[in-house]
Parts: sequence; C-alpha cells; structure tokens
Amino acid sequence: MNRSANSGRGTPIVGEFLPCRALSPAGAEKLVDNSGMSGLRAPNHLHDGRADNALLLSTPAPITFAFASPQPLGFLFVWNYSADGRVDCGLRDIRIEYSPDGEAWLPVGDFRLSRALPEETQKYGGNAANNQADGQRSPIDLGGIPALQVRITPLSNYGGSGWGLGEVRFFRDKTRPGAGQRITASVVAPLSGETAANLINGRGLSDPDSVEATHGADARTMWLARAAEPQDALVVIDLDGTYPLRELAIWNYNAPEALDCGVQELLVEYTTDAPCSIKDGVLDYHGGKWQRLGVYTLPRANGEDGMAASLRVNLTGLRAQHLRLTPQSNYGGDGFGLSAVSLFAGTGWAAEPSREWEGMFSNEGSFPHQISGHNGRPGTGWILADGIYTLHINGRDEVGSAQEGSRTLFLFSDTLLGNFRNFDGEFGKYGVTMDRQRLVNHSLAFLYGNRPDPRNLQFYMHAGEDTENIFGKVDWAQELVRVGDKIHTWGMRFQGWAAEFYDAVTFDTREDGFPDLSKKPALIERTPIRERDGEQSFEFSACVLDNTVSGGATPDPDGYIYIFGLRTIAGIPAQKYAIVARVRPEQLTDNAQWRYWDGADWVADMKRCAPISAEGCISSEYSISYVPSGLYAGKYMLVYTRDTMMNQVQFATSDKLTGPYQDAQTVYFCDDGFSAFEANGDATVFTYNAKAHPHLSQPGELLITYNVNSMEFGKDLSHEFLHPHFLRYFEIN
Repeated sequence: MNRSANSGRGTPIVGEFLPCRALSPAGAEKLVDNSGMSGLRAPNHLHDGRADNALLLSTPAPITFAFASPQPLGFLFVWNYSADGRVDCGLRDIRIEYSPDGEAWLPVGDFRLSRALPEETQKYGGNAANNQADGQRSPIDLGGIPALQVRITPLSNYGGSGWGLGEVRFFRDKTRPGAGQRITASVVAPLSGETAANLINGRGLSDPDSVEATHGADARTMWLARAAEPQDALVVIDLDGTYPLRELAIWNYNAPEALDCGVQELLVEYTTDAPCSIKDGVLDYHGGKWQRLGVYTLPRANGEDGMAASLRVNLTGLRAQHLRLTPQSNYGGDGFGLSAVSLFAGTGWAAEPSREWEGMFSNEGSFPHQISGHNGRPGTGWILADGIYTLHINGRDEVGSAQEGSRTLFLFSDTLLGNFRNFDGEFGKYGVTMDRQRLVNHSLAFLYGNRPDPRNLQFYMHAGEDTENIFGKVDWAQELVRVGDKIHTWGMRFQGWAAEFYDAVTFDTREDGFPDLSKKPALIERTPIRERDGEQSFEFSACVLDNTVSGGATPDPDGYIYIFGLRTIAGIPAQKYAIVARVRPEQLTDNAQWRYWDGADWVADMKRCAPISAEGCISSEYSISYVPSGLYAGKYMLVYTRDTMMNQVQFATSDKLTGPYQDAQTVYFCDDGFSAFEANGDATVFTYNAKAHPHLSQPGELLITYNVNSMEFGKDLSHEFLHPHFLRYFEIN
C-alpha cells in the first residue's frame, strides 16, 4: 500500500477499538486483556500500578499481536510499565513492524515512548496512556496499514533491570474526511463466512485515499465469497458515522486465475436506519431498513496490475451510515468476488462517535475518581447511569464556551455502583460478576476543563450524612440551571415508566461553584409543573435554555429562562411534542409566574400549551440549542431520539426559539442493541433521550449524548454497554 505525496487522507481521529490476541512472549496477554484498566475500549483510561496487570521481561524480546483478519490500523495507545514504581523498566525506544498475511514483515518505524509517572499513579490510581515522548504523549499513528499481525521490538528501556509494558490498545484507522476525501470504514460479510476486510483495508490499491487508484492482481489482497446463492455474498459497510457522500468506487475481482468470479450485477443500498434486524434468534442481514440506490453492471476485470476502478457512482446529495452491496450475478465462476470498495465524502453535515468522551463513562468501578467524592465506600464506584445532563458552572451555555479552566457539572439518573470482578473477562460479558452492586437514582460528576480526561473527573453519589440518593427522594433527574449562587433541577417522581409528579430541587453551592454535598438539597415536593387534560398531559423540565445575559445561550438575551417539556397524547404509541414555558430567573421557583407558549402568545394556563415540534415523536429528554455558525447559523436546533426509544438520534430546526421545529433528519443510528445481542444474546438493549451539550462542544461542532439501557437490566448481561454514549455533529465544507 502506498500513499501519494498529496494523499487524500483526512485528519486522524480515534476509531473503533480493535480487540487482538498477544501471541508472544508468554504473559503478553496481560497487555490486551483490560486487566488494570479503569475502563473498556477507549484511549483515555488509566492503568494501575499492579505488577500482575502488566508484562515484565527479564531480557528484551519482540512482542507480537494478532487480529482476526487484516485490519486497517490507526492509533496505537501505549501504557508503559509502572508497577511498584519501577518505571525505569518501562520501554524507551521501540521498533514497530507489521505483517499483512502472517508471513512477510514490513517496517512501520522506530518510536520513543514516554516513561510512566509514579506521581500520577499515586494521585489518580493509574497512569493515562504514556505514548510517545514528544511532550504531548501523542499516540502512534499507524496510518491505515492493513495488518494481520503487529510486532513491537524493544530497543532500549529507561535503565531498569527488566523490560515492561502495562497495556496496549489498537484502534481502527479512522479519519475525519474533508470534501472529496475517503471515508474510512469497516465491513462484514455475515452470510458467506469469508472475511471481507480486504475490501476496505487498502491492500492492493496504489493509493487507498484516491478515487484514481489502481488495483493489483494478487488474490491475497482481494475478497472472494464461495456462496451458493449471490444474495448470501452480501457485504455491509459501516462508515462509523453519518456522512454526506460524493462518490462510490468499486474494483472488481482481479485475480487472473478466477476472473469469472467477479461480480457482474451488483445491488447497492444505503441507510441511516437499521442495517439489520433480529429474527429467529440471529442477526438478519437481509433485514434492516434500506434505500435502494440501484443495480449496477461491473465489467469483467483483466487480471493485470494497474486496474482502474470498475465502477464509479456519483452519490452527491446522499447521506449514509451504512452501505449494503449484494451481488446479483457473476461471470460464471464458483464464487462472488470484489477487489476493493472506497467511498468519498461530499459536503454538508456529518456525525461520528467520540470514543474519548464515551470512555470517560466506561468504568471498572474501583479507581479513586470513580468512588464517590463525598461519603464514598472504598472499592465501590460509579459504573453506569442514564439521564445525562450538563451544566457549565458559570452558567454559560453557548457553543464552545467551556475552556481549559472551566468546570462542568454532570447529573445522571439511575446509577449502578459497584465494581467489575471480571474486568479481564470476555467481551460482552464484563460485569456479569460484580462486587458490592447497588442502584441509586441519581449521581453527579464534576469535570475540570473542557477535555474528556478522567484525571480531571470526580463522581459523587451521596449527599448529607447518609449514602442514599442525593436528592433524598426516589426521583429521576431532570435538567439543570444556575441562578445566582443556587443550582436548580427537578426530579421526576415516577410510577412504572411514567411521571407521577415532580419535585423542585435546589443546591447551595461551594466557593468553587460545585453543589455543597455536605447537606441535602432543598426540595419543594409536588411542584406544579405537570397537569393532565383528558388523554393529554403537560409536563416540564426536560430541557432548559438560559437566555439571560449571564446564561449566554444566544447572542440576543431577552432576560428569560426557557423551560421545555412534553405534551403527551396517550395511545400506542404515545405522541410526544415539545412545549415551552418561560420565567424571569428571580421567579424560577414561583411557578405562578411561569408563562406558557400557546402558539401566539405567553399565557398563564399550562393546558393551552401548543406543540413547537412538527412531529409528535420526540424523546422524553431532549435539547434545544442556538446554532452560531454553519448550515443552520442563526437557527435553533432540537436534538432528540425518534419515537422516544427508536435508536435514531434526530434533529429538527427552527428560525424561532418557539418553533415550529421541522424538517427532521437522522443524525445517527445507534446500533448498540445489535452489538449487545451479538456479544451476549441480550435482545432487549435500547437507546433513548438524545440531547446536545453546547458548552462542551468544540467550535463548529455539537457534542451529543444518548443513553443505553436494557429491559433485562437485572440479568447483568450488558453492563459494559449501559452508560452514556457520545457523538460529534460537525460540517464538511
């Protein structure tokens, strides 16, 4: 694989975590089994200082890692040896090589690693990834190499009597593409039993980032499915995000000895919805919700080096998260094959997962920052929760307002405490065995700065003198707002899945702006923010927009705090519309002063609330944010989960804060339920309550969260999935 000097590779970011095996030497499995790590499958976790969670060699020897199939590798994160303070045994200079086939070895380069920091382990319970000794602890960018195996050879250490590492984590090659650049992806061929990794890993292409690339004639760099029926040779390409598309390029099967296995007629489909379904106890890849692009004829390949793309399809105007390619016929051979597939980005909005933010809330449970910062119990920490809300402690909520010295309060609903006793266990089953497990109905976390660094995070699960719910009541937490030196929120007292009534909750604050958890917050029970009218209900506190000068949510403050809620019409399914009230900040707790939007004016009667969302399919929690720049500059954006729990994060926009919010678009399909089902058979995992967090967003972006839960929560099947997940919405120009 070669890249031209003006390569079209986008900006490298953290891709999907790639599990692997440690082949050698003995004991190297400790480097990839998650033992000693503060969380799962992310780059920003900490590794503890225990010797039994690390590898220490008496003499330097190559360390070899193997993947299930040749994978395009992006970032490599390394945690150096830190056990018992013997950081001088950590590796200093290393050489990295890779093998695309398990036979030939090719060079990547020589790198210098940072030494682990004993003071960091002492303070935080572990070291963040030490990575390169460049002053920034930068990960090693492997540049998309298609590797079946990777070999790390120690060249020097920091002077100790041993040669050690703590952990390594490989991530799939992923880049944020610019217009016209290749979209990195992964692929599965679920029905043929043949790995399809070669279709997207760049093997055999003269320049994987160019639509003008040519392909070679080596069959080892291609994909061939020996399927009896053409539809069983389908492949599903996951773009690991939702992107505007410009062009699709396909190179037909070019192995000289089997050119008749090349695909002749090919059905191409795309989706921003479900890529498969669950049927008869298995994932059904003939299912899902797809849109047909067309059936295309691919010319038979010539079996020579330097073959140009067999098919190029203009996709301008389309947006997709997955593509499905289903052969309809071949050229008469015994199988269906392709050499490579590439997709190139167009212009418009896009969204992709944020592994770093998500990693902040994937927890093992026993690290200091995971144990409650007030009235904590040793060894029992924050593992997972839903209902995530955030508040910039200074009250400001414009996009990008959080800075290096900022402080953010996170508020969660149902929270599981404990720790994973099998954290070095099998994927999909972490947490099946747990210690000191307990559920509370809300928790807090405090983050210093604007980056997802667990060293700057502290969880809190208790207030006052006891270790029960922070609110003192069994409530589900709602939105946060700061007024003066008080932090206000609301708690939903629930019955089953529905609200029964709400409590108003007010925290006093410490000097640093954080809630004073030395005492319980003040409660106004049964605060009048919910009413019923026949088959309809009206309720508030799902979302807040502080349009005061101090709140800064928009560039045109009018002095009001806007509290959004739901107008729900009973039925199967129930219809949920956004509604809005407003109040002056000094009157926030006086509900008689609230005024409700009836579609034309602000009135005192809650039951006259008019829907401000055009579609009655929003989630119980959502967000409304002012958009300062880009395609929707000057508009307001409603972010929610479609039909409450239907796995699609959507947004709608309006010229006015009071709506109507319309032209709904799907930001991202949340496939966590399919991942959990594939890992452990839990078919009950669902996602819900998507919302944006403007102040934590980078300029030009919008940081979005959604919750993940299971209808069979008590069976402990899917705990490693059940925490807030994060997306970044941005634009490609």
